[in-house]
Amino acid sequence: MKRNLLFAALFLLPLLSIACSEDRVVAPVSGGNTPALVTADPAGMARAILARTGWPEEPGSYPLPANAAVGSPVQTSCIASNDRQVITGDIVHYKYRLRVGCGPYDVIGLHRVVRERRPNQPARTNSSVFLIHGDWKDFEGCFLPGVNSPGIPMTHSFAVFLAQRDIDVWGIDQAWALVPEEVTDFSFMAGWGMDQHVKWAGTAVEVARIVRALTGNGYQKMNLLGYSGGSPIGLALINNEAVLPPAQRKINGFIGVDQGALTSDPAWGEAMCAFSGSYQALIDAGQYQDNIVFRYLGIPAIQAPDDPSAVFPGLTNIQAALAFGATPLIPGFPCHFLAGVFPDPAGLPTGLRYTNVDYFLEFMATAPFYEAAVYERDEYKWTCPSGGDVPWDDHFAQVRVPVLYVMAGGGFGAFWQHTLDALGSCDKTRLRVSLDPSNPLVDFGHIDLFLADAAPQVFWSPAAKWILRHSDGQGGVIAVKSED
Repeated sequence: MKRNLLFAALFLLPLLSIACSEDRVVAPVSGGNTPALVTADPAGMARAILARTGWPEEPGSYPLPANAAVGSPVQTSCIASNDRQVITGDIVHYKYRLRVGCGPYDVIGLHRVVRERRPNQPARTNSSVFLIHGDWKDFEGCFLPGVNSPGIPMTHSFAVFLAQRDIDVWGIDQAWALVPEEVTDFSFMAGWGMDQHVKWAGTAVEVARIVRALTGNGYQKMNLLGYSGGSPIGLALINNEAVLPPAQRKINGFIGVDQGALTSDPAWGEAMCAFSGSYQALIDAGQYQDNIVFRYLGIPAIQAPDDPSAVFPGLTNIQAALAFGATPLIPGFPCHFLAGVFPDPAGLPTGLRYTNVDYFLEFMATAPFYEAAVYERDEYKWTCPSGGDVPWDDHFAQVRVPVLYVMAGGGFGAFWQHTLDALGSCDKTRLRVSLDPSNPLVDFGHIDLFLADAAPQVFWSPAAKWILRHSDGQGGVIAVKSED
């Protein structure tokens, strides 16, 4: 199996500048003179959302700042765009673009997937969760893939699954996920590291909380879920909140999905050092963007599956896509994106074990174009034992929010589970999602958690039950437990 080739490619792929044949149109935001107030006024953003969407405000539901009249020029400038889409039945997807800085690309996405009691009237619910997507993807790609991939049923969606169980689902698009393909100067990404991502997440969560309060749901803390590269952002956020007075905290409970920050495995730590070093090399060379590989594999595999791969010479496009998805990414560790089908144990995968191949190809083909290399350096530097001290876990021992830590049997989470041990919460649960524990090389993978046919039963349902049990400031069972 050509695993060494795949491992080496992980360090070479950020340098790719292959032009994809499909455009993902996201217009830059005009007007570089956006007031700085937008970065510090979640209440203004929330009221701008109500004004744009037409949701009625409940009198007295949230204190009105003196300078925050609904529809004022400052408020409306916070919202770059908004949209409403019926997903299925009474489940609706609302989407916004929030200006969070003065630059043309200082814009994050904000999503809400929720039941409606009537058109444009979201149902009230006591339960809520805020979702942070991972590396190389955006909110829709991770949690609502049918929006951009017609071949994936709308109902095969983590966000829809939760909304159907009366959970108010919110989430973010990181600013890099909205940067259009035609951009050539990426110097604006030089400051887009961990700290900036935590600020974006904190702002977006607070906007969601205030919108919920304004529309009659109460000004409650929210549960937070971070998937893959989104998990370190969530961990840094609850770390920062651990030293705040309870009234100033936003997060009620945290779910980390198949990635953490700390490891007790020296070999895994050194592997993370190698990843961090590869991104630092890009930054040192003046390249602040990571050219996301998914599109370079997914689009050719859909359009010309039997043609030679431009990414992995010697393989066809479909072989390259399946090999990248199903073979171990790091020598010595059985972790992979998806469980593969290997007729010849020493050969290449010919299919996927738990996920429809077309779903995975669409998952890759609809990825964003670029990610911020500075953030990717930071997330792996955090785990690297020689990466130096970082502030994002300084208060882990003081964290008291309930935590659910999810590990795919063939994924990455098991190598980071020391993160859960370091947190001070008394309510901690490990959920291991495994369908073939005797053979981790083909066990449930990292992306299987959201795309596999079995995902609703083995992961989404336990996650939904945990969210419902940990809403409204109510803690769950005070214990450290495991669920296999």
